[in-house]
Amino acid sequence: MKQFDIIGLDGSGKTCYLYAMAETMRQGLYGLSFHSNCDGWQKIIAELQWPSGTCKTSFFDFQCFYNSKHIDWLDFSCIDYRGGIIVSYNEVDRLLRSKFRKRIINTDGLIILVAADMLKGILMGDFEARDDIDMLNYTISGVGQKLSQIPIAIAITKSDYFNNDENKVMFPLVKQLFPFIFNAALHLNTLIVPVSLGRNLSNNSCSSESVLYNNPSDGNIHIPILFNLYHILDNLIKTSISFKDIADLTSIKSTIKKELVAFANNNIIEINTI
Repeated sequence: MKQFDIIGLDGSGKTCYLYAMAETMRQGLYGLSFHSNCDGWQKIIAELQWPSGTCKTSFFDFQCFYNSKHIDWLDFSCIDYRGGIIVSYNEVDRLLRSKFRKRIINTDGLIILVAADMLKGILMGDFEARDDIDMLNYTISGVGQKLSQIPIAIAITKSDYFNNDENKVMFPLVKQLFPFIFNAALHLNTLIVPVSLGRNLSNNSCSSESVLYNNPSDGNIHIPILFNLYHILDNLIKTSISFKDIADLTSIKSTIKKELVAFANNNIIEINTI
C-alpha cells in the first residue's frame, strides 16, 4: 500500500480536506473511485460544524477502484499529522517532529496544505505567520534528497476567500516561502493548486447559506491526490510492464493526465512535470 503524507500548520484544514476528498472521490470521477474508512464528512454536513483541530496523528486507508474493478497496486494510506508539532518547542513535540521526518523518508507522496488566510496575513506583514511557515519549510527541507524522489503537491486551502486575481498573487508567494521545493535546479515534481471545500464558509462553522461541494472537481478537491497518483502510476508503468494490470494502469494514468491538464488550462493551477 502506498503512503501519502498530509502536513500543514494548525488551521490549514488538513482533516477537513481528507474528509472532503474521501467523500467526493467515493462517488468517483471518470470511473476512478476510492473507498475508505474516512467518513467524517457526513458528520460535518449534519452538524454544520468543522471538527476541532487534530490532536493526534491519524491514518486512513483507501482502496482504489477503476470501472468497479479493485486496482490494488494503487491502494494508498493518508497520514494526517497534528499541525502543532511543526512549531512547538516542547520535548514531546520535538520527538514527534523527529519521528515525522523519519516517516517522510518512506513516503510515496507529499501533500502540503497552506491556508489562504495565512498567506494573505503574510502579505500584510504578519511576522508570526511567516515564522510558522518558515518552521514548516525547515521541517520539510530537512528531509533532503527524499524530496527529489516523490511528487509534492501544495494545496492553498480556503481559496474561496479570494478572487482569481488574489489567488494569482499566492503562487509567487508560495514559491518564495518554500525555496527548497521550488529550486529550479532540483527539478522536483511539484504542483500548486487552490482548493475549496465549498462556498460561503467560515473559519468556525458552516451555516444555512454554506454550500459544501459534493463533486470533487468543483473545488479542485481531487487534484492534489490525483497528482500524487499520477506519478505513482508513471513509475509503476515504467518498472512493471509485465503486470497483468498494465492496461488498467495505463488507462488510469491517461485519465488522470487529461484531468490534470484540463484543470491546469482552465483554472489557476501551476503544475511542473506532467
